[in-house]
Amino acid sequence: MDLKEKPLIKIQIRDGLIAGLPIVVGYLPIAIAYGVLAKQAGLSLLELTGMSLFVFAGAAQFMGAGMIGLGVSAAEIIIATFVLNFRHFVMSLSFINQIRQYAMKWKFLLTLGLTDETFSVSSIYKKQVDQAYGYYFYGTIMLTSYLSWVFGSFLGGVLGDVIPETLSKVWV
Repeated sequence: MDLKEKPLIKIQIRDGLIAGLPIVVGYLPIAIAYGVLAKQAGLSLLELTGMSLFVFAGAAQFMGAGMIGLGVSAAEIIIATFVLNFRHFVMSLSFINQIRQYAMKWKFLLTLGLTDETFSVSSIYKKQVDQAYGYYFYGTIMLTSYLSWVFGSFLGGVLGDVIPETLSKVWV
């Protein structure tokens, strides 16, 4: 990597952090709420954090935690999750069109981080596609969003032991 390239990458990462900050601020309280609900639905801290690590789809996680709490089968949860998140295929197609000049590895990695919020923010910032190392900009938005969701879920799972269940039932 050339010394001239490092400042360009840092700028893209910095700008991605700035663009993704509103998502982080929005994700934290919702992820905490998910963690509390999942904990009180019977998931362990490891299970609910693992769900955030591997699923990264808030609506599906809320639904899944509720269905687990009701004792619904895994097959039913998977089908419901697929139906609920089908919109991600449509968003991915649109986003792939936006980043069509990127190498396939970047397209694959970036579409893994698409949520409603990251898609919306990424759609606003179209000029970064043509900038050098623009994929770092989009990747930073998605990575910071993902990490804030996982952290908030974990925190909610910890708080799920502290917050009385009667208080949290108001959320459901």
